[in-house]
Amino acid sequence: KQSHMQANRLMTLVGSLLQVLVKDVVPTVTPREAQSVVTRNAAFERVMEYTKKNIATGVSLEEVSRLAGMSRSSFAAGFRNVTGKTFHDYQNQLRMQLATNMLLKAPSSIAQIAKECGYYDSSHFRLKCTQMFGIPPHELRLLLSEYTRISNERFLQTMAKMRWTKTFDEEALQRHHQAMSFY
Repeated sequence: KQSHMQANRLMTLVGSLLQVLVKDVVPTVTPREAQSVVTRNAAFERVMEYTKKNIATGVSLEEVSRLAGMSRSSFAAGFRNVTGKTFHDYQNQLRMQLATNMLLKAPSSIAQIAKECGYYDSSHFRLKCTQMFGIPPHELRLLLSEYTRISNERFLQTMAKMRWTKTFDEEALQRHHQAMSFY
């Protein structure tokens, strides 16, 4: 009987200890905190949509911080937590997606595409394009044009011949297609 009582006390002690440990590891979220997260995510979605619509004019961190109702530092930290990238990186990604689509579909000059996508000038666009793809915009336009005329397999062979630093496979190609259909 005494060992049974000791076992119960031990179980109670272990249970209490586990509650303390779990409370530290898995924090409870109050309804108010949950609503705060939903509201914050909605604010970031508004900012992302606003940025897409105004990418050519250039959207500042101050502007989107005000739109989200946050300080610059709170917005920057929160945006990175929600999206996994900085606001500046997000803007660059949007610009390059739009520019890539325009290179493929629009007969506009490189300078005009740079302007319409919010780059300072064609030199800035060339720099960003080369950083992202390893080739300047005019070569990317040719490559995208060639891609539309040849099969995926042929495209991959062309990429390998160009000795790109990044390796492309079928999955990467599908991710590229999804990214390019953003607009």
